[in-house]
Amino acid sequence: MAFERFKATVSGLLDEIQRHPENRAMLQEQLRRTLAEYEALGLPLPEDYVRLSRRLEDEDTDEFFDNVPV
Repeated sequence: MAFERFKATVSGLLDEIQRHPENRAMLQEQLRRTLAEYEALGLPLPEDYVRLSRRLEDEDTDEFFDNVPV
C-alpha cells in the first residue's frame, strides 16, 4: 500500500468516525486493521500514527474521539 493511499485511508476513517459516531466501533476496528496491515508490510509507521495506534489500544476510545476536533 503506497504511503499516500495509506494516509488517505486513515484520514477517511477518522472523518467517518467523526461523522458517524454510531458506527465508531466498526470504523475503529477498520482503522486498527489498516495500521496493522501497513506495519505487517515491514514499513515503518510515522510517529503520529504510532501514537494514534497506542491511544486506540490504551484509552477509552469514546472519550478520545469526543475530544478530536472536527
